[in-house]
Amino acid sequence: MMKKLLSLILCIGITISICSGLVFADSLFSDINTAHWAYGAIEALVNDGTVGGFEDGSFRPDKTVSRAEFVKMIGMGSTRRSNDFSDVRADHWGYEYIMTSGLEGDGNSFMPDKAIERDDVINLIWTRNGKDESCFAPSVITSQGKNKEAVAWAYATGILKGDDGYNLRLDESLTRAEAAVLIIRAREVTSGDRKYNFTDVIRPEILKAVFEGARIFETEVYEPDRVITNGEMAQAAVRLASEEFSPTYLNFDTETLFEHPAAEDIYIIGKAVLGDDKITKEFAQRPANMQDTVAAMVYAAIRQAYTPVIHGNVGNTYADVGITEENLMNVCLTFAYENGIHFYADGKLNPEKEVTMEDLAALLLQIDHLTGIQVFFTASDASHKFKGVDSRIRKALASYPENADRFMFIDEDLPNQVYTVPFAEASENNLPKKSFDLAREYKTLFTSFLSAVKESCENKSGAKLKINFYPSLVCSNDNGFTMRVKIEILENPNNVSLGEILHKFFDVENQLSASKGQTFFVDFVTGEITGGVSVSQNLAKVKQVITIDN
Repeated sequence: MMKKLLSLILCIGITISICSGLVFADSLFSDINTAHWAYGAIEALVNDGTVGGFEDGSFRPDKTVSRAEFVKMIGMGSTRRSNDFSDVRADHWGYEYIMTSGLEGDGNSFMPDKAIERDDVINLIWTRNGKDESCFAPSVITSQGKNKEAVAWAYATGILKGDDGYNLRLDESLTRAEAAVLIIRAREVTSGDRKYNFTDVIRPEILKAVFEGARIFETEVYEPDRVITNGEMAQAAVRLASEEFSPTYLNFDTETLFEHPAAEDIYIIGKAVLGDDKITKEFAQRPANMQDTVAAMVYAAIRQAYTPVIHGNVGNTYADVGITEENLMNVCLTFAYENGIHFYADGKLNPEKEVTMEDLAALLLQIDHLTGIQVFFTASDASHKFKGVDSRIRKALASYPENADRFMFIDEDLPNQVYTVPFAEASENNLPKKSFDLAREYKTLFTSFLSAVKESCENKSGAKLKINFYPSLVCSNDNGFTMRVKIEILENPNNVSLGEILHKFFDVENQLSASKGQTFFVDFVTGEITGGVSVSQNLAKVKQVITIDN
């Protein structure tokens, strides 16, 4: 009986011990449990002895990590620094970790209490993992960090994807939980692991926004898996190069050598880039491949760009692309490679792969990063002439205004206020998106009007203005057009109001001060249209002013 009692007590004791262990595992710290997204990583680092909690029993997973804290979390490195940092004493709690971390500071200062930036984290864990330089990512990704090889490795291995596969936020800090996860992910990477390609990581909605915002494809419906034809590819390239959805071909030498909707476009791209042998109906109907598409679209981007684009090198291109007979194709493919246009983590192009809408969207996004695929027009000097400026589509979808679908695209550099305030005298059905093609293709008409406005206003007031015209911010109204124009006050020596500067055009009740450096968006309502598309100074009025805080 006594033996049975002792056995029962022992069994109960073991059960209590096991249960106690389970309870402890579920509450390793008072403020996280096993359901927390970073629990496994935190537990691994606790077991290593490189991470601990605070005296109150908490881990504080959302607390920002300092530079000293991170190097302790990652553990000591194999190489020791030869001399001390000026701001880290030998009795500092993280001294040994700092001295062997491989993380440098500013001169001889380590700044142990400063929040560590994600960029430094990625570079450090890349170094600890052997400085793998075999991974490729587009320059739109790698340019976000100081070390492009480190960023490419982190992106291609899936260690760091950001919130949307685009913005890695490398200049920001990170939390203790995030730091733990990055360290454990890096430990688990091996050379034989699957690498993630650009389209594997980037959020599909970003590609959709860029594809639709480029306004160069016949259909407005984005079907990522649909293969495009050479005819569609050539049309897209010519539209990009000409800034026209319905090209007039005025700036191209072209002929129609066969019956096909894209015959002239095939002729232009064939003569310029792909070769005369491609100027056939059969080629126009075949699926486009990666090599031809990248070459054609890069050619279009270089031709369209308003900022000078350095190009002309040949021979330094993708490992699976040979030297072609067409010199300009070599130039375009070399430009693409040297400027970081990449689709695959292994750095290859897969030149014969059939191109899908997703591939084209990924290419457009990268071209947009390099040269811009949209444009606005600006005038700021005494000549009052407008010149084109490359414009880029905003990629941060989380920051889009709620009414973004009313516009062809959302400009990277314009505040949401420009989009959310309703246009003056514009009916609900006359959206800016519907007027975009006309505004872009008749840009000379609009900029000529604004040039005359600028000259008149400056002569009358003595002020100096910078005026920007955006084709994406034009909509029709019942009588004409409403264009939302940016006006920056460069000089105002007579200290006159905005109403006095705009004088006969100003039709707004409130008189607004116009200090040097101040920026406004104004709605010019052009009035009645006569004789087709026209903009008359005599009928145009400023009906609304949006003040932008600088």
